[in-house]
Amino acid sequence: MPTVSIGMPIHNAERYLPRALESLLGQEFGDLEVHISDNASTDNTPGICADYVKKDSRVAYHRQRTNLGQLRNFDIAASYATGRYFMWAADDDFWLPGFLGRVVEELDRHPETGLVMTAIRRVRNDTSELDIVNFSGDKNPIGLGRLRTLLALAGGYANKKRYHLFMYGLYRTDLVTNARHYSALTVPHPDRVFMSQFALGTSWRYVDEILHERTVHEKSSTERLPNEGFSKMVLSDSWAYSKTVLSLAPFLMRSRLVPLSRWIQIPLAVVVMAWSYRGVLYRGPLPSPVRVFFDIARKAMRLFR
Repeated sequence: MPTVSIGMPIHNAERYLPRALESLLGQEFGDLEVHISDNASTDNTPGICADYVKKDSRVAYHRQRTNLGQLRNFDIAASYATGRYFMWAADDDFWLPGFLGRVVEELDRHPETGLVMTAIRRVRNDTSELDIVNFSGDKNPIGLGRLRTLLALAGGYANKKRYHLFMYGLYRTDLVTNARHYSALTVPHPDRVFMSQFALGTSWRYVDEILHERTVHEKSSTERLPNEGFSKMVLSDSWAYSKTVLSLAPFLMRSRLVPLSRWIQIPLAVVVMAWSYRGVLYRGPLPSPVRVFFDIARKAMRLFR
């Protein structure tokens, strides 16, 4: 069995996929396997994958007969893992040659740690630099501890600290196997809810080296995949972000990663997340009775000016 299993969930990935695979297969730490889970692509993705399967025995290609949805495909990609460690890989990202070696070294040296990530260079579609995301200093999860890491993650919509990007770090495979499935969520920003179980369930470590490049598209994945039921829900449901907040507590309480002793911390995370999303908890027109109430209130205020 390889040391590292990499799960790559993809759909119509022909533009970026070769670059991503070359960077993974070119890692200085080469004891790895790459499982590509193709969500019924309709472009040349299957042909590209077939070429890589032929030229590198570490690559395995799995094609779904129908598009099962983005989140379900993440779960499927993880289910193929056989290695001691696991990571998800986006088809449009890039990893410097030393990435795997450094994160594997951290997990080997720190058996109490379940997840490791490096600094991230975010780039545009043309690979020009957008910004650098790091977790050094007072943002380092080693110093924060589990509760404050959870709260920083829950408040991510407002604080912009991007702890949800730890999702693309290296995990101990048994944690991913025992985690509640990503596809259990049908809310906006599911990664923040999903990663909360790892914040409470294990310790995180950070390597202060820029070894991962993440592509930021002009349109979000929700907008780029408009045919998915998940995307339609996010774009059309006025209460979608309220549902994100309301999903956090039951999701964590049903996760095998979160011990009962940590449940007392969950309500605080819900409050922090609600405050973070306060401006978008309801995004539609006000119901008629509410509009009438505010109209009357405004008119009454004018009488007393």
